[in-house]
Amino acid sequence: MRSDLMHRKYSDCLRLNLRVAKLALTNRWIDGGDVERSYDRLSGNYEQSWLEHLRPITHRLMERLPDTVSGTVFDLGCGTGETTRWLCARYPQTSITAQDISQGMLDAARNAVKSGSVVFVRGDMLDFLRQQPGAQAELIVSAWAIGYSKPAEILREASRVLQAGGRFAFVVNLMDTLRPIYIAFRKTMQHHPGKLCALSFPRFPRTWNQLEQQARAAGLTTEWSHEGRISICDASDASLDWLLTTGILAGFDAMLPLQDDPAVADCFESYLIEQTAPLEHHYIMAVLQK
Repeated sequence: MRSDLMHRKYSDCLRLNLRVAKLALTNRWIDGGDVERSYDRLSGNYEQSWLEHLRPITHRLMERLPDTVSGTVFDLGCGTGETTRWLCARYPQTSITAQDISQGMLDAARNAVKSGSVVFVRGDMLDFLRQQPGAQAELIVSAWAIGYSKPAEILREASRVLQAGGRFAFVVNLMDTLRPIYIAFRKTMQHHPGKLCALSFPRFPRTWNQLEQQARAAGLTTEWSHEGRISICDASDASLDWLLTTGILAGFDAMLPLQDDPAVADCFESYLIEQTAPLEHHYIMAVLQK
C-alpha cells in the first residue's frame, strides 16, 4: 500500500511538472483580466464577506495620513471605496482619483462614495501611474492592492508621480499570508494536474526589508511602518464557497476550476481541513515620503 501511494505521489508530481511546462511554453499565466473577472463576480458581497476583517487595519493606516492635503490624491486599487470614503471625509476640498481594475468594484465604490470631487478610473494600477505626469500628486494611497501588481515598479512610478515631500501610504500582504489556503491549493494542483489551466507568478513581498530596500532605490524614505498579523479563522472553518466571495482566490480561480468541477472543489476542501494553522493576514503598512 505504501509503495502504491509513493508511486502515485511521484506520478502526480511528474504529470504536474509536465503540465506546468506546457502552460509556460504557451504563455498561459493569470493576468489582470483574470483578477478583474474575479472581483467583478464578488464585488456585491465583498464588504460583508471580507472587508470587515481588514477594516481596522486599513483605518489604522489612514489615521497616519497628514491632517491636511491640498494637492492631488490617488487611491490605487480602491475596491468598493472604503479608503475613498475616508479620503473624501478627511480632505473634502481635495481632488481625488480612485482607480481599480474591476468595473464591479468601481460600481460599488460609486454607490458608496457620495462626493462629486472623486473621479473613478478603471484600469491596471501600474498602467494608471505610468500615464500620469511627474511630480503632480501630494498623496497616493493603496490598501491591500499593490501585491497584485509589481510592487517594485509601483514604488518607482509612485515616486516619479509624487511631488517633493509627497507621501505614498499603503498596506500590503506578505508572501506567507493565508498559508493554509495556498498549501491546500498546491496539493490540489498536484492531485489534479490535468485540470491546471494557468500559472501564477506571486509578486507579494517576502519581507519588509525587501520592500524598504525597493522603496529606497525608488527615492522614497520611510516615515512610519508597522508589520503585523490579523487572524481570520481556523482553516477548517473556511469553506470554499465562502473563500470564493472574499477575494482571497482572486485570479487563482482561473488556474483551477474550483467553482465548476466538484471533484476539484472537494479535493481542495479536504486538503484545507487538514491544515492546523489559522488563516491570518501577515501584512506591512507604511507611509513613505519622497
